[in-house]
Amino acid sequence: MSYASHRSTHRAGVAALLALCTLLGAPSARVGAQEVRTITYAEALQLAVQRNVDYRQAQSAAASDAVAVAQAKRNLLPDLRFTTQGTQNYGRNFNQNDGQIVNQSTQSMNAGVSSSLTVFDGLRNVSNIRQAQSSLAASEADATRSKQTALFTVASNYVALIAQNDQLAVREQALAAQKELEAQIQAYVDA
Repeated sequence: MSYASHRSTHRAGVAALLALCTLLGAPSARVGAQEVRTITYAEALQLAVQRNVDYRQAQSAAASDAVAVAQAKRNLLPDLRFTTQGTQNYGRNFNQNDGQIVNQSTQSMNAGVSSSLTVFDGLRNVSNIRQAQSSLAASEADATRSKQTALFTVASNYVALIAQNDQLAVREQALAAQKELEAQIQAYVDA
């Protein structure tokens, strides 16, 4: 393999690393006085989990489904309602005793308490609980899959980068050996 193709492979590896750092939100090489930050493999995995949009959305869906399970279970409990209502009426009425029209106001206050308990509804509430629990299990599995996908992507990119760096080192050694051989041949030609 030529030196030029060897260098282009190295550049592709560096570009892949920079793209990985950019995707993970890690600072990369910047122009100016800011320094370059190298992240470790463990940090890359942690950043992938923290900043992966699919994983965060799956976690939110799982949390929402957990609330739905709790609500479905609460629907089995009895409910208790308190109500109050107040009215006030103003008006003019004819007073038959005095034979006059008088201004009159009336006030009333009503209060009530009611409660209900579902004794049997054809197991609809139980089915709702099972459905909510199944949705929660699916959401949790989706979150786990999203996390595993993010970690796998980082791991495979890391392995590819290491392989490219190893190939670069081998090619640099081969190039050095070829330059040394070229220098020996040139020395024989000159002699």
